Amino acid sequence: MNTAPNPQQDREAHKAEQAKNDRRRARKEKLMPLLRLFGIAAVIIAVIGGLIWIGETQDGSTPQPSPISGEVTEVDHVKGPETARLTLIEYADFQCPTCAAYAPVLEQLVAAYPEDLRIVYRYFPLQSIHPNATIASQAAEAADMQGKFWEFHDLLFANQDDWSRLANPRDTFAAYAQELGLDVEKFKTDMDDKAAKNRVSADYRSGTMAGVGGTPTFYLNGEALEENPRGFDAFKAVLDAKLQ
Repeated sequence: MNTAPNPQQDREAHKAEQAKNDRRRARKEKLMPLLRLFGIAAVIIAVIGGLIWIGETQDGSTPQPSPISGEVTEVDHVKGPETARLTLIEYADFQCPTCAAYAPVLEQLVAAYPEDLRIVYRYFPLQSIHPNATIASQAAEAADMQGKFWEFHDLLFANQDDWSRLANPRDTFAAYAQELGLDVEKFKTDMDDKAAKNRVSADYRSGTMAGVGGTPTFYLNGEALEENPRGFDAFKAVLDAKLQ
C-alpha cells in the first residue's frame, strides 16, 4: 500500500543532502590552496630544470657558431679562402655512412673551386642511432686543439667501418692521433674535456635552431639545399648556378 509523502522526512532528507554538499565544498576549498601550491612548485621545478640543462650543455666561455645565416665565426672548422663567393656549411655525423660518402665529393669541390668555395664542417652527432658519433666529434675537436682537425676528419670518415661498431673507440682514436703526430696523452685528456663537449654541443644546438633534422644537411650561402646533390657533377651544377 502506497503511503503519502511525509513533509518532515522530506525536510530532513533535504537538510542531510545540503549538509553533505557543504562538507564537499569545504574539503574542496581546503584543497585548492594546496593544489595551487603544487602547481607553482611544478612550474618552479621545470624552470630550474631548464636552467640546469642549459648550464650543463652551454658554457658561457664557449663561443657559439652562427645558427645559420651564411656567417662563419672564428670557432668554425673552415677549409677554403675567406674571400670565397660560396660558403657551404655542412652539418654532419662522423658515424653517418652518407656523410662518409660525401667527404671525398666535398674534397673534389674544394679542389675544383680553389678561389670561390669554402667548406664549413659542423658537428651534428645523431647519438640515438650512432652511439659513437658524439665521442668521435669530441675526438675531432681534441685533434683541432693541436691543429689537426681536417686530417682527423679525413681519418674518421676513411676508417668509419673500423671504429663505428666498437663498444669504446677511444683507443682507436688515440691511435689515429699518434698516426698524425699529436701529443697522444694531451689528445686523450682533451677528448673527454668539458671544452670539447661544449664545442660539440654548441654546433648541435645551432643545427637544431636552423632546423637540421638529419645528416648530412647543407647550407649554401645561408640557404638550405632542399635535396642533397647526388655526386660531384650534381653538386658542381648547383655551385655553378649560384656563381652565375
